[in-house]
Amino acid sequence: MPYPVIRVAIVSLCLVATSCGAETTVIRNPLRHDRDDEAVRISLPEEATTVVVRAGDQVLPHQIETWADRPELWTRVTVPAESAVEISAQPGPASPVSPDPLWIREQDRVIELGNDLITLRIPATTAWQAGQPPPPPVLAIGQTDGPWLGQGGWRAAPTCTGYRATIIGRGPVQISILQEWTFADGGHLRLRLRLRPGRPEAIIEERFDQLGEAAWTFDAAHGWTPQDSLYTQHGGGAGRPFSSNVKEGTLLPGQTRMGHTLVHLLPRWSQAMDDGWCAAAADDQFAVGAVTVRAGQWQWPHDARLGIELADGGNQMLIVAPLQRGARMWWLRAAPREAWQTGALRGAQQRWGMGCLDKLNQLYILDWPEVGGRAGLPDPFDGGNVNPTGHWRQQARGQRRETGRPGNIGHLIRLQAILDPDYYGTPLYGWSTQNPNFWTDVLQVPALLATRVTAHPRFEEIRHLVHLALRLDLHHGITLPGGAGQECPGYQAHAHQVWARTAEAVEEHLGFDLREDERYQAGLDFLIRSSQPDGTQRRMLPTGDTHPGRDGPRVMELGDHDPRTWTSEEFPGFGAILRHRCGSPQETFVAFKAGPNRGHYHGDQLAIHWCHEAQPLAVDHHCSYSPRAGQEHMHNRLSFGTEQMPWANMDGYERLIALTTTDAADIAIAEVASTRLRRMRQLPPEEWDQRWDVQPLGGTLRYRRALILVKVLDRDVLILVDDWQGPQALDVTFNLHVRAEDGQAPDPQRFRFDQDLSVWRARPDQAVLNRLDWRHENGGGEATVGLRWTHNAASGRFLTVLWPGPELPPISATDTGLRLADVSVNLAAPFADDGPQVVISRGGSTLAQVDSVDKDRHQGEAGLFVPDAGYP
Repeated sequence: MPYPVIRVAIVSLCLVATSCGAETTVIRNPLRHDRDDEAVRISLPEEATTVVVRAGDQVLPHQIETWADRPELWTRVTVPAESAVEISAQPGPASPVSPDPLWIREQDRVIELGNDLITLRIPATTAWQAGQPPPPPVLAIGQTDGPWLGQGGWRAAPTCTGYRATIIGRGPVQISILQEWTFADGGHLRLRLRLRPGRPEAIIEERFDQLGEAAWTFDAAHGWTPQDSLYTQHGGGAGRPFSSNVKEGTLLPGQTRMGHTLVHLLPRWSQAMDDGWCAAAADDQFAVGAVTVRAGQWQWPHDARLGIELADGGNQMLIVAPLQRGARMWWLRAAPREAWQTGALRGAQQRWGMGCLDKLNQLYILDWPEVGGRAGLPDPFDGGNVNPTGHWRQQARGQRRETGRPGNIGHLIRLQAILDPDYYGTPLYGWSTQNPNFWTDVLQVPALLATRVTAHPRFEEIRHLVHLALRLDLHHGITLPGGAGQECPGYQAHAHQVWARTAEAVEEHLGFDLREDERYQAGLDFLIRSSQPDGTQRRMLPTGDTHPGRDGPRVMELGDHDPRTWTSEEFPGFGAILRHRCGSPQETFVAFKAGPNRGHYHGDQLAIHWCHEAQPLAVDHHCSYSPRAGQEHMHNRLSFGTEQMPWANMDGYERLIALTTTDAADIAIAEVASTRLRRMRQLPPEEWDQRWDVQPLGGTLRYRRALILVKVLDRDVLILVDDWQGPQALDVTFNLHVRAEDGQAPDPQRFRFDQDLSVWRARPDQAVLNRLDWRHENGGGEATVGLRWTHNAASGRFLTVLWPGPELPPISATDTGLRLADVSVNLAAPFADDGPQVVISRGGSTLAQVDSVDKDRHQGEAGLFVPDAGYP
């Protein structure tokens, strides 16, 4: 057995206990640190109402409380590092224990409780009468024998139909109180509050649903005069899984890009500067605030995250706990200021949050009697780097060399720790996988570790756990139908490489083949079918942060695919690809980024990447990060600006709302919307700073693009219909980046790129011409001529024709669209949703038509994706 078991005369006790219906529990400590006086659950003898609890000849404090209609026996125990303690519970009269530091009393419709460090006030059942507003969960907190601090309240309080506070546990281990609210229309809130000896926080666990915009609040600065804020930001934590970057600020708003909101609190590392672990109001000696813990106890966490709001007077720190749906676990904490600093707080989170012994012994497999080995629980619980990029890939390379070799208890515990929802969250509970490739890199390690524990008696449970995690990764990384990734093609390809390597090891040792999964196959198919032509070869689509090779985007191996059979098609989540004469030297290829998948995409909502005669022409630059062209005006789309913010992104999630394809013409329509602009630099690199300067627009800016590919003239022609509608006049710019050496404007409505492309603007009548030429050296280099036509208006339409050739055919604008040679294009008014939207006709015959748009059109079976750093 890997743990030394501390028995201390336990043998005689067990002999007696067995004959008297006793229950014996082994509490294991796999951690590298001693755990002193920690609360754990142990087995309760059947039908016992009072028990004697011992570790050897030592009588332990204990209590019985009922939770979920089941009695639970709690005790406090000390377990040295990497060892175990046997505890027996025997029916009998409770033995006296040391004086209890916990106390509780009820008076004047208030329940007061405390330990040796803090006191709390919560409303008693009698605090609510019919017709009254709901009482807040916590009224105040304070130090023992000190004044009451803070004040509870509500925001958008729902109509309360009932409130009850029930003491479900009181004794030497903990005080447990269940608070229950019912509200009109079926909404509910259940909150369990716990207080334990020696801890300066109340443990709060909540479940809530159907409460809309309601939130309960706690003003940590009320009733005293704190002047500082202490808070963390995940993005500043260098990948550490616990608070390692406590910042000191003031109680005045404006310290972060969110104005009056200082930070949002979530108990999981991410890249986001908007989110953090904890926040507190502080004076020189003391601090009161919130610490979020245990991601596995949160549901729909991105909806349920705590907001920390400041006031203009510098006299408030409001903890806002939204109640739309979900669950969360956190601490309301009152402690000396130094206990909020990095080392002390991180130690508390590790001990009482991630690695508490009760959780480990209830949820982990901690024993392997036949196999020795060090059992200490490594990262993430000991504070290593959770940022799953190079650090984790290096770990995977090391484990790959050990695949299938006999392992030990340390390997078994480590793989469970990495799969623990408290560590990285799980999409089963509504956690985003962040950048999906992060989770893919993380999951390599436990999957490879699992190949080393096949001899464990409970291996089938481990096998099932790993299988579930890998399938979840595929589910939330690949969109069906079509196989488009949540991330850009280059990062999706990276994920497939990891899945393939992992699958080889897993198939041999765990008995299932990840490569047979529908999403795996669809994802590979998408990477090939979305490839762009480049002469006689095909290359990966360069959109987003797709890294090029030395001479440009990666050359794609087609396998048994025949591009000559490909036609225009939708890839839900990504958008659409329009084609003509695919696989030939005359191929036309237009990728339209018109779906809401945003992972490692940047500034390219509704942008196009156009290849003519099997060569890239109007392009999405293949610069990736060198330098990162995250500006919307660096893509082939409209961009928006103001006098105060001339270079800006609107951001938003684009949606494909109509698609029609025929042999003669293809029509795709998509839309994106935003309520603000975000400041950008004029030229790459994009400023990758999560404290962006934003400008609210006072309403919604809508941008809709209809992309029309006409395939019946002597060359394929692109027609772009770009409509916008906003609450104020904006500088609206039509941007086109073309591989060319130079260009010129023969007249105010035309622009000619060398001899390759002519552009004609039918609408608006007036626009200011500018150039934004650019080049980069990544992937062999790339140079483009940038056409910019700018018009100032609150709403309007850019109608442009892109003709691949030096001279335009006969062309003219009409009241409802335009005429190009003998082809007519009739368009609906901007943002009309019903009736014919686009009609392409020739000689009285309709070539293609979109009858209406569907703003609720299905965007694919996509997983969860919540952007943080590098995204809006």
